[in-house]
Amino acid sequence: MCGSHPLRGIKLRIVSFVVVAMFLLAGSGLAASDPLGQMKDMVDRAMVVLNDPALAGTEHHEERRQRIMAMVTEHFDFRSMAQSVLARHWQERTPAEQEHFISLFSRLVERVYVDKGMEQYSGQKVVFRNQLVKGDRALVESVVVDNGTEIPVSYKLRERGGRWSVYDVRIEGVSMVANYRSQFANSKSYAEVLAWLENAVASGRVD
Repeated sequence: MCGSHPLRGIKLRIVSFVVVAMFLLAGSGLAASDPLGQMKDMVDRAMVVLNDPALAGTEHHEERRQRIMAMVTEHFDFRSMAQSVLARHWQERTPAEQEHFISLFSRLVERVYVDKGMEQYSGQKVVFRNQLVKGDRALVESVVVDNGTEIPVSYKLRERGGRWSVYDVRIEGVSMVANYRSQFANSKSYAEVLAWLENAVASGRVD
């Protein structure tokens, strides 16, 4: 049964910040030649957005969210992510149901992670360490430095049509996609998964 937040034991504040940075990276269309170099460049741009005084304050929250989600919607591979998360339920769904699930899952990410990431960012830094590229797949390793504590973060990317798209993120070794997949696999039915997602989107909470 769907229950508490699947990334147990990890600060939601850190998860949210990492996801916002990841989305800004994905939204820019990473060059296929060097995932790590492009991600470093995009994190610098993300810091500019997050630290822009002109976009600070609750009165600019919607504008910030719209800017980020416009990039996310265009470049982030929500279909692949949703298919992996839904696992056994995916093939049983009609095309219309699959599209509905993708929409709901992207809204979950927007409401829970993008919103909270923007609200709770407080000067965390990202330091990139290494990359491993094998064909059309890449793994980029980094740490988020938060109040002197280093949180290991790795990004999984896939290259399609000359672009790298982020399709999963692991924080302290815990995969966001795998954890949602595990959580949904314990649900009694697809209807239960939908009910949980709809409630999370409406409330902006996953706990």
